[in-house]
Amino acid sequence: MLTVVPTAVSVALLDVNVLIALLNRRHGQHEPAHGWFAAAQANGWATCPLTQNAVLRILGQPRYPNSPGPPAVVAPVVAELIRHPQRQFWPDGISLLNPIGIDASRLLEAGQLTGTHLSLFQLLQHLQGILAGAPVLAEGP
Repeated sequence: MLTVVPTAVSVALLDVNVLIALLNRRHGQHEPAHGWFAAAQANGWATCPLTQNAVLRILGQPRYPNSPGPPAVVAPVVAELIRHPQRQFWPDGISLLNPIGIDASRLLEAGQLTGTHLSLFQLLQHLQGILAGAPVLAEGP
């Protein structure tokens, strides 16, 4: 079993839930996300193509309760966020079908795919970062 021990100061790869909570003022976790972000941003934070594209897809969906409009409307909002000076871009070339690192037979639900992808991605970055996702929002600032 592979264990990652984060350094004292870790870069946080923000998952889609955190990004949406930061961007959507009417999201139920908007305030906790901003509280966490205010405290954590100085250590640096990251996005990757998967998380950026997922924000466009979800917030740009007409069925999303607080959608500001189609992806073309969401894109400038995301672009503004990722211009933040502490943000890093982590390029992504991960496939969950790569036999090195993932046993695809253990992917039993579609809901596991994004989290598994991001966890593997984080490990392969060798940046000693942390994945900031739903548990961060539950903890609050």
